[in-house]
Amino acid sequence: MEIVSDISLIEKDIIEKFAAVDIGNSRLKLLYSNTFESFAYNSDFNISIENYLSNLPNINLTFAISSVNSIITNEFIKILSNHQNFQSLPIQVYLEKQNLVDFSSVSGIGEDRKLGIIGGLLYAKPPFATIDIGTATTINVIDKDKTFRGGVIFPGPFTQMKSLNDSTAALKDFKIEQSRSIIATNTADAINSGIINGSVGSILFFIDYLRENIINQENIPIFITGGSSFLIRDILEKYCSNIQYKPYLVPLGIMKMVTAANNKLF
Repeated sequence: MEIVSDISLIEKDIIEKFAAVDIGNSRLKLLYSNTFESFAYNSDFNISIENYLSNLPNINLTFAISSVNSIITNEFIKILSNHQNFQSLPIQVYLEKQNLVDFSSVSGIGEDRKLGIIGGLLYAKPPFATIDIGTATTINVIDKDKTFRGGVIFPGPFTQMKSLNDSTAALKDFKIEQSRSIIATNTADAINSGIINGSVGSILFFIDYLRENIINQENIPIFITGGSSFLIRDILEKYCSNIQYKPYLVPLGIMKMVTAANNKLF
């Protein structure tokens, strides 16, 4: 369990009535009150979720759900139905109606990318960019007119490592960890450097491109989030002074969407 001080950015009435659920490719993340929990998709997943729900206060509570994983979503809603006072709300209903950000120029964008941008509105006025480092790494940008201009997607650090383990005969059972040096003297360190520093280099390239060709502004805020961001954040901050670590960007984006709907802002 993690304590979320940034929950103060959300109205108290919303905090008491709603929980934010971010269902990703590898984990389910849940923000309720001022606490954040993360549940891996392993053999204990259902039991862990049931135990968590059973320990919540016996109040009417709506779980606003963003998902890129329909199988886990259905499983979560099934477990949720065992609790009479709990109900689910697909955040997609609000995303289709919202006017906080103009997403009309981009097609097929996932809910998590949209909500990361919306979460960023809690911290800064556009333009800004978000970097979400998880199963995939996504870089997303919004301009000064609150128009989403698009972004890029490439495999996250653990996905890159899994690909090497699965696709090569000689490179098996290596584990990803923070890189100790750029030029390595053994295979394990070389792999880690390639994945970690290669990801940093890719991110810096795209940030420079956004500044020069999309936003035409030098020091835009850049919000980094995602479960694998701990591998890259420290190195990235050495080269980019305007990086801000916001670990709960997507769940807070969900809560901002709920707040806007509750206040009839769209």
